[in-house]
Amino acid sequence: MPIKHLRLCATFFMVAVSFVSTRALAYPLDAYKRTPIQRLEGYYHLIRNDPEFKTLPRGARMHTLHVSTRMQTLNIPFPAKDATQSKELQKRIRALSKTASVAVLDFSYYKDPQYWAVDEHRAFIPGSVGKVLIANTLLNRLAEAYPDIEKRIDIMSSHQIEADPLLLGDSHEVPFWIKEGEGGHIIHRPIQEGDRANLYTYLDWMLSASSNAAANVLQREIVLLQHYGTHYPPSAEEAARFLNAQPGRNARLLREAHAAAMKDSGVSAAALRQTSLFSKHGRKLIPGSGSTATPEAILKLLFRMEQGKLTDPIS
Repeated sequence: MPIKHLRLCATFFMVAVSFVSTRALAYPLDAYKRTPIQRLEGYYHLIRNDPEFKTLPRGARMHTLHVSTRMQTLNIPFPAKDATQSKELQKRIRALSKTASVAVLDFSYYKDPQYWAVDEHRAFIPGSVGKVLIANTLLNRLAEAYPDIEKRIDIMSSHQIEADPLLLGDSHEVPFWIKEGEGGHIIHRPIQEGDRANLYTYLDWMLSASSNAAANVLQREIVLLQHYGTHYPPSAEEAARFLNAQPGRNARLLREAHAAAMKDSGVSAAALRQTSLFSKHGRKLIPGSGSTATPEAILKLLFRMEQGKLTDPIS
């Protein structure tokens, strides 16, 4: 893609990032039958009866079978940086910012991806981008414990988690599907003590609504998964006993789980790490050990995701 079209690429990127913090209506709605994610079930039914939901964009109304990774059949490496285009990119970026770090991967022609970057190895605190790493670690450790895909799906669908008050406290609202007879409605509010949902729904709350509370809960589950392995999930009572015994051990298990997941990703854990919780009280249960990211490391992770090489294609 010519550099003159960079603005379109950047605009798309900003839209994609800002969409995460909204009451996102994306994902194939029919996936609720397999997952089951509360939000998807609610929208699946409301789209038929509520005028507000009949205006959903076509992409949000597509079926699970339409979801694919275009590069999964191609065994191509991450492309080398194009020095000429990167120099031109640097001129344009520096006219806007003296400190910005930028990495652009264009695979509109996916058989020949192009890579341009400016200060792509500069480290920064990832913020909510780190939630992608949490999702990756959770799915990776679950696959390690349970290679059978159907078993994984069963655990993520059936394992109900009650929100721990130590892990709450953020203002991000998440969707709750309130069933009423044959119908129902969706409300949006922060996760509260006593809320129960399955692993799939917590994963959805973290990624679609950028919920810090959901991210904390999933990091706790990663610690339990790393310790219990094929005996995961433990009972709620056993989990509480284990987690409250040794906070330092919890932090070590979180680091080990993340390092193992990043090893499979092909990206250095030193360049891309999310081993801190998103709340002060949560860090009492699982002390943080810092988080970091570089633009190039994030792109490499997403590149392998598009190839279906983060753990396995289903993950």
